[in-house]
Amino acid sequence: MKEAFFEILKKGEEGSKSRQMAFRRLQKIGLPDRKHEVWRYFRFNTLYSQPPLLGEETSLDFPKELPKKLTIQSLAEAKKSFAGYLDARIQEVIEKEEDPFALISHTLTDEGLFIYLPPGLELEEPLRIQNPVSKNHSSPKLFLFAGKNAKAKLLFETTAKEENHTASLFLDFNLDKSADVEVQFLPQETEAWQTTSVRASCKEEARFKLLTLTAGSKAESLSVTCDLLEERAFADVTCLAALTGQNDSNLSVKMNHRAPETTSNQLVKSILADQSHFSFDGRIYVEPVALKTEAYQLNNNLLLSDNAKAECKPNLEIFADDVKASHGATFGALQEEEIFYLVARGIPEKLARQRLTEAYAEVILRDLIDEKKRNLFKSHLSRLFV
Repeated sequence: MKEAFFEILKKGEEGSKSRQMAFRRLQKIGLPDRKHEVWRYFRFNTLYSQPPLLGEETSLDFPKELPKKLTIQSLAEAKKSFAGYLDARIQEVIEKEEDPFALISHTLTDEGLFIYLPPGLELEEPLRIQNPVSKNHSSPKLFLFAGKNAKAKLLFETTAKEENHTASLFLDFNLDKSADVEVQFLPQETEAWQTTSVRASCKEEARFKLLTLTAGSKAESLSVTCDLLEERAFADVTCLAALTGQNDSNLSVKMNHRAPETTSNQLVKSILADQSHFSFDGRIYVEPVALKTEAYQLNNNLLLSDNAKAECKPNLEIFADDVKASHGATFGALQEEEIFYLVARGIPEKLARQRLTEAYAEVILRDLIDEKKRNLFKSHLSRLFV
């Protein structure tokens, strides 16, 4: 199955220059498999048994009424309007890409959106972007450039008509000086196979924040790389995974500190029931020039079942002096003392466990902008105890 999948991707050599470049890069890296420690539990059979739709039309939806000065175009249109920037940016991200899932997305299609936030533009309301999967495979891309002092919040959601679809997404965020961009992936419950690759580049005093909530799927992978390129750039990645059944979720985060006085934060929490599985691979890389860096990483895993599995692989590579950096990981069940305290005050045990789990998740859940989705996720948490 893997060989047949690769042969279909090979036809990407007949596509555009960027697709050819992505496929050649993929050839060097190779298709992902369980030999890689991060993907030991990943269900590759789901991926390789479903042929990808090479070069098929795919799209991202956005509101028809847009704020003044905000530009959103298809990538095909943007390659004409912003050719000097976009062609160079796409080439840059492909040449340095190390994640095979991201390269698969680039090989499959050129379709997607380009968002241009001009200098000084501040969006008053969050911008909602939807990935409507109407066929069995979707692989759109999103490229965003935020000019100096621009500010925006994006809500990203995948909606699928077919439960057993596959989705391979790539999102790139390029922030100029003092730009501020926050991205939130809205939660969904699905039987899909899906991978998402997020790349962010931050110049001087730029701020990038990513919040993602997931209920997992048959096979799910999220890869995030943040490059802090100039002084006082900031990046924050926050993730909450609440998994049931045999759902699986894999998260990989790389924070690259390439300039002095940059700051990064990683907060990752999982809640695992039944036979679900979650893995987190977190990296902090500090170059020799990145003096006075501050980098923090914390992973908490709450196991509600003896059959659930959680893995954490922290990786700190620090080549500069005068750096503040830390990482921590916890694995455990609900505290029996806390359950006893609530039960002793008349709260049924099942409800006590539910309330403690909700409190554990609330530190992340409260930051979700979409109230309806926040309440739906709370309902998902309550079903962990049915």
